[in-house]
Amino acid sequence: MTTNSIWATFSINGLFFAGLMLLFEYYRTRVLDLYAPKSRGNNPKFDLPREGFLQWVKQLYEIDDEKMFTIAGMDGYMFLRFLLFCCKLVTICSVPCALILIPVYATAPSSAYVYNFEVASMANINHNGHRLWAPFVCAYLFTFVFLYLIHKEYENFIVMR
Repeated sequence: MTTNSIWATFSINGLFFAGLMLLFEYYRTRVLDLYAPKSRGNNPKFDLPREGFLQWVKQLYEIDDEKMFTIAGMDGYMFLRFLLFCCKLVTICSVPCALILIPVYATAPSSAYVYNFEVASMANINHNGHRLWAPFVCAYLFTFVFLYLIHKEYENFIVMR
C-alpha cells in the first residue's frame, strides 16, 4: 500500500462524507416525518430540530439521560450508550498508542521489506526484539480500560433497567 493510494482513498471517502453530511443538514429540518417523527402531530412530545449548520450536535449534548431514554426507549438508549462507550474506548486507547507505540515502531531499525506507513507498525520490529514489550504492555492496559468501561456501562444499565 502506497502513500498515494491512502491519500486517494481518504480523499474519495472525505468527499463522499461531506456530500452525505450536506444532504443530512439540508433534509433534517425539512423532512420531519423521517428525522423527528415524535415532534409532529397534535400532541408533540419533543422539541423540533434546531435550524442551522451542525446545531444538532449542540442539541445532542444538551439532552440528559432520562430524556434520551424517553425519546429512544431502552434499546435505542443502550445502543447510544454503546456508541458512547466505543468513542470513550477509542479516545482513551489512542492516546497511549500515539504517544508510545508509534514512536517505538518508527524508531526501530528498519528492515529491507518495510515501506511507507509500515515503518510505524509492528512490521518494523524484530521478531525477538525487546521492543515487543511495548505492544504487550499496551494490550494489557487496553484490556483493563475496556473492562473498567464495560463495568461502568453495566452499572448504568442496572440503574436504567
